[in-house]
Amino acid sequence: MMNLKEVCRKFNLFNKQLILLCDNGSENEGAVNGFLAQPDVSIRKMIAQADITFSNSMIEAINKKMKYEFLFPSKPFSFNDVNKILQQAVPEFNSRPNGVLYGYSPLEVLNGARPIFDPGKRSRRKTTKRK
Repeated sequence: MMNLKEVCRKFNLFNKQLILLCDNGSENEGAVNGFLAQPDVSIRKMIAQADITFSNSMIEAINKKMKYEFLFPSKPFSFNDVNKILQQAVPEFNSRPNGVLYGYSPLEVLNGARPIFDPGKRSRRKTTKRK
């Protein structure tokens, strides 16, 4: 909640017509709703997959993977420790095959591979190149 107030204060967003996109988690209720209800706040809250059809669940999944697979087991002590861990973790994650990308890695897709789901085949890895 403090971050939201800080951002609004720092960038003078209190009277701007904005949308706050969030999930339906408990951290986005209570104090957040109270803050958004203030007369000098023109921010409208929208819930992903309730008020709108898309969500940030894919990036949330990556963040969770980074935390639980790389950061938490390493027990970083400082920001520099976190930075060192992520310098290794991000390239490793981006080079791994990913089920959402039908077996391609994020890096392969970034470089032009286009995964196509073929329900008739056991292997889901099939490609067309970017033109």
